Amino acid sequence: MSSTDNIKVAIKARPLIQREIVEGLEPVWRIRSNSVYQTDDVGSRFGEIYTFDHVFDQDCTNTNVYTTVVSPLVESFMEGFNATIFTYGQTSSGKTHTILGSKSEDGLFDLVVKDIFHYVSATTDKKYLIRCSYFEIYNEKINDLLEKSNQALAIREDTKGNMLLNAREAVVTNVAEVKEKMKEGNKVRRIGATGMNERSSRSHTIFRIVSQQSLFNS
Repeated sequence: MSSTDNIKVAIKARPLIQREIVEGLEPVWRIRSNSVYQTDDVGSRFGEIYTFDHVFDQDCTNTNVYTTVVSPLVESFMEGFNATIFTYGQTSSGKTHTILGSKSEDGLFDLVVKDIFHYVSATTDKKYLIRCSYFEIYNEKINDLLEKSNQALAIREDTKGNMLLNAREAVVTNVAEVKEKMKEGNKVRRIGATGMNERSSRSHTIFRIVSQQSLFNS
């Protein structure tokens, strides 16, 4: 993709997890610049070489990913443009760690929210109203995770072709309040076990943040 494309694709390789180390497995993917390829048992390349906008190796931190890929999206978002961060991969590929992080490392979610409120506090000529909603797609239904009834949501289309989702929106004024809303929604998510991950979600979730801005009166 060129630098002018609206969609960027980044690949993040994760290190071997404990189960794979115990089983004596070895990484089979190799990284060369922004390309990846597979190797056989003796380390020789086979198959296609795949090239992406960004490729991060297993030593790359979430902060590295954020600075390179996500930070420009947050800046654009705070200027009034839509932005989406979408993670995709099979169970145990590292999506949760990348988005939510760990006790020792912030995930992209925390870094985004911190950056948003940094912009809010550093801006002197505008005031912001930040709202968030949280919903899941499960068995072809959309459920509102911030609504106590966890009710199914209906999708409507306005006259301009925009899809409208009547999910509950919570006004948030700081990082802690946003994280509390995610924690609140996670309590009612559909969680199930798989052979690869004992706590693997069987649903897809979307956490949406809306920024409404207006100029201060002069």
